[in-house]
Amino acid sequence: MSKEILLVVDVVSNEKDIEKEDIFEALELALEAATVKKNGGKIKARVVIDRATGEYETFRCWEVVAL
Repeated sequence: MSKEILLVVDVVSNEKDIEKEDIFEALELALEAATVKKNGGKIKARVVIDRATGEYETFRCWEVVAL
């Protein structure tokens, strides 16, 4: 899927005259929202897309509370 992400970013950037960084950020937010929804909305998540390879990582964010 990594090559497809880069291809989509290139095509949308060229056709719609949108900065590539804006597209990457929108994709990261969309993947974060999908991850949260898949888990019932009970988690916080963060997605990072590698701008060179198109690979992405999803991180679950935990809140640490001192007792």
